[in-house]
Parts: sequence; structure tokens; C-alpha cells
Amino acid sequence: MTKQITVCTRCKIPLIRTFLWAYNEYYCINCGRHWGMMGAGDYVKLTPELKAQNEVILRVWKAVRFNLVNRGAYGIDNCKKCAGNYTHRDHLSKSEIRKDKLATSMLKKLIGVWN
Repeated sequence: MTKQITVCTRCKIPLIRTFLWAYNEYYCINCGRHWGMMGAGDYVKLTPELKAQNEVILRVWKAVRFNLVNRGAYGIDNCKKCAGNYTHRDHLSKSEIRKDKLATSMLKKLIGVWN
């Protein structure tokens, strides 16, 4: 059986599976598009080039994602304030706001890098 990978419909870059945005579990780091779980991108044959490209994209994503705050209504396990009916975005610390702002600007700068 041939292995497949999901790529962006627009730019043919491997998609990232993430839960950063609610109802948009797939993200293209190259063009910034989002998709839900169903019908995300195109399935193509996994080539050595796509595999290598995917590994680089995932490493870059992991470095940026570490400082991003979820965009949906999510709580964080080790946050005392999230124990109630709060989303973590309702009570971000100054440090979290600063890191998220920096990471978000980095994501924007990555748009078009893999063209």
C-alpha cells in the first residue's frame, strides 16, 4: 500500500495537525489557511521530498507552537483559574501575552517561505 500525506490544496505543502484553532485542526504554515478535520487539503503520495519537507515544517512548528496560546475556549491543566468555567485566554499573564504576540508574528513571517 502506498503511503500518503495531506498537503495544502493551494500550495501543496504538508499540513500540520493542531488544536490551536477551534474547529480548524489542520493548518498550512506556508499560506496560513485552516481546515477542519473533514476534507482537509489533498491526499498525495508520500515522496522522499515531501517527507523531508514535512520533518522540517514540524520542527519549525514545534518551536513556534510552544509559545502560542490556544485560540479557542480551552483551559490548561496546571492553571488554577482554569478550574472553573474559564478559558485560559480570559486570564493570560503578561509573559504569556508577550510570548504569544512574538510567536504569532513569527507565524506571519513564515507565510510564503516554502514557495
